[in-house]
Amino acid sequence: MSNDHRRFRQECIRAQEKGIQLIVLVEEIPPFGEVDLWEVPRWQSSNEWHNYGDPMTLVDPAAFGRALTTMTQRYGVKFRYCHKKQTPAKVIKYLRGELK
Repeated sequence: MSNDHRRFRQECIRAQEKGIQLIVLVEEIPPFGEVDLWEVPRWQSSNEWHNYGDPMTLVDPAAFGRALTTMTQRYGVKFRYCHKKQTPAKVIKYLRGELK
């Protein structure tokens, strides 16, 4: 959804061609646990860096939802969520194959 969107899409294509599973780790827990992609545009922040209830992105919600859906359906990208403090441990577990 930025100038890097095209570059990210190309990386998704390359990963898919090489059989690599891309996982995007989002450093915030959705308010009601794991969410379906269609719910993401309505997701409101609970993070201390945003005012409670603010949208998580300034990007048009419909466009954002379409982009996430496309990345998932067309390129097989998975989105996972965690608290910022859990990120290093989650990355290690994903790299070791302990999480999917």
